[in-house]
Amino acid sequence: MLRDITKKLCGIFALSVVLFSSNTHATRLPMRFADLNHFVPRCDMKLEQMQFLDAMKPTPQEVDSAKLQIAAGGALLSIFNPSKYNTLYLMSTGEYGWLIDQLLWELQNNCQ
Repeated sequence: MLRDITKKLCGIFALSVVLFSSNTHATRLPMRFADLNHFVPRCDMKLEQMQFLDAMKPTPQEVDSAKLQIAAGGALLSIFNPSKYNTLYLMSTGEYGWLIDQLLWELQNNCQ
């Protein structure tokens, strides 16, 4: 009986460390989605902005990691760390990458 409780507590602790660690892939994003949504493309800084945006695009591994973290502990994460949950959710659904692609498209096609 005590052994089962110990195993469950260790499992909960391990899951908590993974979910609430500040060293997850999603924390490398330099801009919040709300800030990125108000990003103003400037043609005089086209190259710099395209490099900046391209560096922020989530990799397929980061998207998969976000999906896994949402599936494993999304309910707890949304309560205890809502900003991280929001970032992971936007990455897992592709909204974050889509917005970056739209900004890159705008810079590529509207700036000569």
